[in-house]
Amino acid sequence: MDEFGLWLQMKNGRLEALETLMDRYTSYVATIIYQVAGTQINAHDIEELTADVFIKIWNAREKIVLENGNPKAYMAKISRNVTINHLKKGKIFAVELEESVENFTPETDFLEQEMQTEIAKIVKTLPSQEQEIFIRRYFYFEKIKDISLKMKLNENTIHTKLRRSKKKLEKIFVERGIV
Repeated sequence: MDEFGLWLQMKNGRLEALETLMDRYTSYVATIIYQVAGTQINAHDIEELTADVFIKIWNAREKIVLENGNPKAYMAKISRNVTINHLKKGKIFAVELEESVENFTPETDFLEQEMQTEIAKIVKTLPSQEQEIFIRRYFYFEKIKDISLKMKLNENTIHTKLRRSKKKLEKIFVERGIV
């Protein structure tokens, strides 16, 4: 059975459909979790968070609207949000959650992907070192101290470069009408 059919069955309360989705996507979800958290969590945490993702999907199944959307994109978003919430609880970093499960639609996912693509293009306009610092901090959520050690730069230098990068990016965003 295709993924969309499985999602419909799961939405109707068929536990077997959830189990099939888990068999197919557990490694995918675990990979997303690792990409978001990196070395900030261990294998046991990844396993726990993967289970949490599927529990969250099951509990919200009646609210999920895929409308021929991509189940993988939905699972990636939930995986990311679950991981971020876990890291926030551990005070590893703080970011705003993007959207809740209830507001997810294929259209909002598409618009978000378009925005992320545009942001990535703009970030690539930064000088090489500033780009690396910005990506490490805001895409991989590394601590300033860790960035400083890995790049062999003073923490104050990292703060300064981030502040300057944000000002440059904000200017470009305003010019392009993004914010």
